[in-house]
Amino acid sequence: MKKYKSARHVGTIFILAALCLLCSCVGRIAEKPAFALKEVSLTLHSMKELKALLTVEVKNPNKFALNFKSLEYRFVLDQQEAGKGVYAEPFQVPASSAREITIPLTIGFDDMGTCFKSFILGKDVPYKVEGTVHLKLLWGSVKIPFAKEGHLNIKS
Repeated sequence: MKKYKSARHVGTIFILAALCLLCSCVGRIAEKPAFALKEVSLTLHSMKELKALLTVEVKNPNKFALNFKSLEYRFVLDQQEAGKGVYAEPFQVPASSAREITIPLTIGFDDMGTCFKSFILGKDVPYKVEGTVHLKLLWGSVKIPFAKEGHLNIKS
């Protein structure tokens, strides 16, 4: 009888150890999703701020669907933080495909600094979108950082 109990405990410990290894290796099992800023739509909200909609394409390179719980982001224009927020609507990107999401952002004119003049003159303004995505997994969730840089031009 004692051998049976210890064998059951060994089996339970083995399963728990395997689950822990899976959690620690999720970055090696799953490839990171790729993010591309497709479009920025600006609307004058008041004399002090702009409302922006960032259209972001999320590409899933994996052979299985990715379930996103949320997305924390920070938008930087010309090395100055223009806004940040949380996209808390869960969404799914099917296996080996892409999906576009629209992220709202409020940008204060005070936060735009020198890049406001560049926009008016039609010059390129460097941007950076960075943050963390929260993926829902079978055994919990995992946080994956992301960053995307490029240039915005008001004419394009």
